[in-house]
Amino acid sequence: MEEIPVKKELTEEEKISLLRNFEREGGESGASEEKLKEIRPVIDELCEKDVEEALRLKGYACYGGSRLYPCDWEMARQIFEKLCSISDDPCYANTLGYIYYYGRTTKGVPDYEKALHCFYFGALQGHPESIYKLGDMYFNGYGVEKRPELARTLYQRIYDQTKKQFPEWPDVNFADAALRMAKIYDTCYHLQEISYQYYLEADYAARKRAAASDFFGNQEVAKTAAMARAEAREKLAKDFFVSSILMDDLDGLETLFWDMMDDRYPLMITVHRKKKRISLSISRLDPDFGKIVPYLYTEPRFDYCSLVKAVTLHQFHGKISGKKDPLIFDRFEWDFDKYRLNFYWHNKKAGWLSLRSGQFDCPKKKEGGPLRHLARITFQPGGKLYDYLCEIEDVNAGDTVIVMGYDGETPVTVVKTFDCHESELPIAIERYKKVIRKVSD
Repeated sequence: MEEIPVKKELTEEEKISLLRNFEREGGESGASEEKLKEIRPVIDELCEKDVEEALRLKGYACYGGSRLYPCDWEMARQIFEKLCSISDDPCYANTLGYIYYYGRTTKGVPDYEKALHCFYFGALQGHPESIYKLGDMYFNGYGVEKRPELARTLYQRIYDQTKKQFPEWPDVNFADAALRMAKIYDTCYHLQEISYQYYLEADYAARKRAAASDFFGNQEVAKTAAMARAEAREKLAKDFFVSSILMDDLDGLETLFWDMMDDRYPLMITVHRKKKRISLSISRLDPDFGKIVPYLYTEPRFDYCSLVKAVTLHQFHGKISGKKDPLIFDRFEWDFDKYRLNFYWHNKKAGWLSLRSGQFDCPKKKEGGPLRHLARITFQPGGKLYDYLCEIEDVNAGDTVIVMGYDGETPVTVVKTFDCHESELPIAIERYKKVIRKVSD
């Protein structure tokens, strides 16, 4: 009779290696349901032994829920408290801070004292989310003295840092920082035109991040940013928005050059001639490889924010001279005697530019997909607003409709209705809940 081989029990080190391979292969996103079923007992066993790799996997899965484990805030809290006791990783403290801040395990009642301790720990180690959440606490006076100026300083630090990173890494916290900068300038300084630039950036950055991520927090930020931008837009004067902006001196170009260079990028000016019209396209280049690097072009008066390969000055009237075409430079300075900008490449003069006039035109906005009709609703007067797909005719502001809430079908009030191209929605269309029916008058 043939002897049946006995399956060898894996050692603890082999099980840890199994988890590491699981993460290297994409974790739950790249695993089949059968693979997840096999890996869960291994994770559970190693969690009992306080193995960091296992605790991290289970903790982040339980935080909001995933294919690996369902949402379990109490389990997540216990795990991250354990992780903070065995590791100095600021990510763990930051995540635990969020659980305390939003009262995830205390029926929505925050524990600001514990949250403050966690965010301080994360901020001291430079964790971006901890820094802006610390700013939130000072902005609102949660567990600390209310200090909006200190909050703005904290927000500005993360905004400047993540704006530089965003073109190459769209999943950074740029949307979160821009949204907070917008709120500061809107509510504290009442500078709505300045705040709208930040709202535009927050909306655009949040959409890009949400499109590439299933994380529920990113989806919520995208919806919040889109709604905040829409509300801010309605406060602006109708003549604020224009289709072109006249440029009749070099100051505006100097500001654009500084912003595009961002302390590290060379710029390239390409001259386009069409009949008697001349335009200049300004692009930034990778300092190592020379290829064009996208630039986050934001112009509130155009109601426009997007990553672009070039910013174009149309109907250029002036003079431009360079030793090469296109003109490439990594430094520039004023020549006040001749009222022009001199350009340098590796400390050698590369050319110069003078300007009498020109104009920036609003880039064409990409609109795609069918128009969708939405209803903005609230569950209680003055409460948080939510957008629902509305495929029911004759629903107007002030109507009562039925939607699916936490406790089943719930009557809510419609604040407004509006149409939006599917491509402009902050999250994927399939993630929207629908209005079920209208309550008869």
